[in-house]
Amino acid sequence: DMFAGFNDLGRTYFALNAASNFDFGGGRVAIDLMRIACFRKASFETAFNTDVDAFGTPPAVLTFGQVSPTYNTTTDPYFADEPTVAVIRINGDYYVAGLTKNPYGAALIANQNVGGILNSYRNFFTITEGKAPECR
Repeated sequence: DMFAGFNDLGRTYFALNAASNFDFGGGRVAIDLMRIACFRKASFETAFNTDVDAFGTPPAVLTFGQVSPTYNTTTDPYFADEPTVAVIRINGDYYVAGLTKNPYGAALIANQNVGGILNSYRNFFTITEGKAPECR
């Protein structure tokens, strides 16, 4: 059997390697591949101009097509030019990754890999901001 933490360890090493590019070159392209954002229900609805209750009981994974035209850029401009985002609800919070900007994060969401999602969220923000923030 494979060590249970192997995937998380691999993601951590990827994040550290990508961070060296961020630290030395100032570019965030490599590390952004794994970026996952976290929103509380109200902030998610405001940012993406949607009502999650309209979906009934939210399914585990919600994929929104063509988010850009309705994305509220005053909340956070990051996803404004992202045509599709993958979204998963974990413990009442909404974790989001763009299919174009954040394909590694989006793949974790598509596979419903909860441990990987939380690990990538924590790694990205710990490396780029010094700590993992609370969901906004």
